[in-house]
Amino acid sequence: MIITFYSVVSSIFASSILAVLIYFFRKKEAIANIFGIYLMLALYAITFLRMTVPLQIKYYTYEINDFYIFPRIMEFLTPDRAKFFVPQFTWLNLLVAVWIAGIIIYIFRFLRKYFKAIKVLTASPTVVDSKQSNMLNKIAKDCKIKRKVSLIVTDKIKSPMTYGFFKPVVLFPVNDYSDTEFYYIARHECCHIKNKDIIVKLLVEFYCAFFWWNPLVHLLKKDLVACLEIRCDKRALKGFSDIQRVEYAETLVNEMRNKTAELNNNRYLNSALLGMEFSKPEKESRIKQRISLIINPNCHSFKTTAPICGFIVTIAVVIITSYTFMIYPAWDISTDDCLADVVEDGGDTDDWTVLDETNSFVYFTKDGKYYLVFEAYDPSKKFKITEENSVEIPKEDIKEGYYNYLKTIKEE
Repeated sequence: MIITFYSVVSSIFASSILAVLIYFFRKKEAIANIFGIYLMLALYAITFLRMTVPLQIKYYTYEINDFYIFPRIMEFLTPDRAKFFVPQFTWLNLLVAVWIAGIIIYIFRFLRKYFKAIKVLTASPTVVDSKQSNMLNKIAKDCKIKRKVSLIVTDKIKSPMTYGFFKPVVLFPVNDYSDTEFYYIARHECCHIKNKDIIVKLLVEFYCAFFWWNPLVHLLKKDLVACLEIRCDKRALKGFSDIQRVEYAETLVNEMRNKTAELNNNRYLNSALLGMEFSKPEKESRIKQRISLIINPNCHSFKTTAPICGFIVTIAVVIITSYTFMIYPAWDISTDDCLADVVEDGGDTDDWTVLDETNSFVYFTKDGKYYLVFEAYDPSKKFKITEENSVEIPKEDIKEGYYNYLKTIKEE
């Protein structure tokens, strides 16, 4: 397995296609019901992995030569076909420099926002309700969280959220929550802690920093957070009765309705802290899907079987094809180009002959051997291998594609 410049380009292209497919199919409620949100998260993980591990499998990946579009792009980016990066100004060097600068700026802005948000929270007055704190500790134990979970009530937020990579903290706004509402919200936030969703968001944030220029990556990030919320709902509601599910959904809807107009500051802190919040303003279709999955987690229609099967097949085809085929730029090499290389290497052009289809071909025998034949192929004449008119070619050279520019004739 190797990593090349072209395998990186291929992985970006393939993972972008996967991101678009998963994003649009994930909107269908039936897919989330039938597949389960865990499988959808696994597909997102595969998409992330496909882009970050751009492997080319030797002797498995079939190289497709493009003589038209790809060569023109590479000639524009860099003048040297053999070396991508040369010590002079090229558009490829500029693009790489901009890419690295973008990564540094993205990470710097993220860290600045994070520490600024921490400063805002620590500077604001906080209130800890002993009753709610005890209830939170009990819920954390029920969720099998071994670490201590702190509770902070602050006027700097308008919707409950969780933050903290190593020391989890549940933030509640200054609001009069009933014991039932507090229980459902705290259980939801504790499930985020148990699932390590904040760590997942941190990894995705660094992923977005590396591929900051790809809009599909940010689309994937936004949808992944929605999937994490649905997964958290499923875990929080495990073992609940239908009545409890309805109460949980009512708590979510009430929180959305009451806080939508006040969430500008809340969204900033949540983004800066990589927090997981119980409710946030979303599109109506997203809200309906989440509520539907809360109340009817196992309900789906069999009319969606065909598109779902098509979705599975499409995802599999994209993944397999992305490793099976890889496009490489190819140039038609003229006789003048070859002779120029000979002169550059200090050779005498009088002693060289350029082989092409007009004066040579590859002959594949029944016993599995390859020969380079130094004469034009004529199908009307009988042909016989001799030491004077041919030389044996190693199979490795054939596999590497060194003789792809010549016609291959099989022995009958």
